Amino acid sequence: PLSSVSDDNQAATATGTGGGVEARPKGSPITRTQIQAWQELSPEAKREAGGWKVWAQSQGISIGSAGACLTNTGLKPRGAVRLQPPGERGSSITNAQIQVWQDLPLEAKREAGGWIRWAQAQGINIGSAGACLTNTGLTPRGTIRLQPTGERGTPIINMQIRAWQDLPLEAKREAGGWMTWAQAQGITIDSAGTFLTNSGLTPFGTERLKPPGERGTPITNQQIRAWQYLPQEAKREAGGWITWAQAQGIT
Repeated sequence: PLSSVSDDNQAATATGTGGGVEARPKGSPITRTQIQAWQELSPEAKREAGGWKVWAQSQGISIGSAGACLTNTGLKPRGAVRLQPPGERGSSITNAQIQVWQDLPLEAKREAGGWIRWAQAQGINIGSAGACLTNTGLTPRGTIRLQPTGERGTPIINMQIRAWQDLPLEAKREAGGWMTWAQAQGITIDSAGTFLTNSGLTPFGTERLKPPGERGTPITNQQIRAWQYLPQEAKREAGGWITWAQAQGIT
């Protein structure tokens, strides 16, 4: 269950020498006032602030604490729960409510203010809703909730992971994304969700397709720092972190 208690964990930062990690305080735990302030910033202001991480650093907030509550576009379920008075935390989401949200046109979802505001308006507990809803549809768990028990499919196999990976992006879109595609293939949503994304594969999916002898070595602090310092344009040119990590021989 999600907690309303402030996170006070300290961020651990790589020292970059000898592979060691040194724990250092990185600001103070985020407060409800700060969560509210971020939520109320317009999308444009959030972008101008550099996203939640840059904004949190500028406010002297610990990244670990902020990351548990904020996203670049709004709040995580835990952040939304923090803003709800204890007596107003609502009831668990029902299958009927999951279906209603799924059936809402995308424009109506936007007008409702996204899944968090919609769930609050329905008197649904944010933690329960967050496990099942997204701003554009459903999470894997939400989709599974709507599937009759006997229709939940079989675990995904390597051949199916490869088939999804090899589909052009346009074909992936036409298939309705990985979730709709997996259902059409008779694959269980939870199994598919471990390996597939709408644009390709998760790290687990990429790893599954590698021969056992080619799975690389654990990432070092030096490599983490190298990726961190790459300009955004260079990260894009490298093909994203997965392609870059493979090129470095990292698992």
